[in-house]
Amino acid sequence: MMIRSMIIRTFLAACSLAVTTTTANAQVDADISTAEKTLAVTRLIEQLADDSAALRNEAERKLVELGADAAAKVAQAAAGGDTETLYRAKRILIAIASSDNESTAIAAETAIRSLAKSDNAAAAKMAGELAKQFAPSQVVDAYRKAVAAAKELRGKGETNPEVVDQKWVDELIAKHGFRHVTGDNDIFDSDAPPPADWSVVRDPAAHQELLMYRVKWFKGGWSRWFIPGVNDDDSKVKGHRMWRYFSDHQWQRVEIPFKLGQYTSRRDFLGDVELPMQEEPTEQPPKETE
Repeated sequence: MMIRSMIIRTFLAACSLAVTTTTANAQVDADISTAEKTLAVTRLIEQLADDSAALRNEAERKLVELGADAAAKVAQAAAGGDTETLYRAKRILIAIASSDNESTAIAAETAIRSLAKSDNAAAAKMAGELAKQFAPSQVVDAYRKAVAAAKELRGKGETNPEVVDQKWVDELIAKHGFRHVTGDNDIFDSDAPPPADWSVVRDPAAHQELLMYRVKWFKGGWSRWFIPGVNDDDSKVKGHRMWRYFSDHQWQRVEIPFKLGQYTSRRDFLGDVELPMQEEPTEQPPKETE
């Protein structure tokens, strides 16, 4: 019996040692992989200023492929490198920031914002211009939180809760390059062909370039900021959107710039966030009276 017990204990100890060794080996492999990537990135960045154009092109391509693993170091190289390195770094950061992978794009956005604070004036200027082309992750997060807050308040019975403050809108326009379009009794932008009449469009998925909007009432005050399909149910006509008042009111719209990295529509900003359930529309809205 004692011999059998000793055999069992010996077997369990061996199993434990094997598991520990396997875990340790996996960690070592991970460390080696990280170290190898770091060395590879460093070597490729050095090649961005090589005399050989073919080598420079190949290094640029490989750094783009490395994505998030390369973004920060590419930005650092731009801050301290020569003109050719700065030129290549810009192309690389644009490519990485345009990735369909959100975490990869965010890594590039973070690197770009960091570079914009560089003491190198040329690099800082370049990064500052890029920062306006790519939606910082904080903007997307804030938008999704506003939508989530509106859904929660709607669940408590509030139809069109106020979830966007003016300070945030001002920041979107001033710091992140969003378009601020103002109209006076006009339902279309002057620089774009008109889509369907806004007053009859009910689908909250329409006008994907539009992030939010507000309307100025005849008495002089502005409405709250509306997010399409989230807190813009027409307060007087079931199933219609508040943008139907564009036809005879002043209005303001915040729109996504023509190029904004991976975020090219409101759907991209929403991500997996679902819109609230919509009411069935009334067929004909009555004439507006205030």
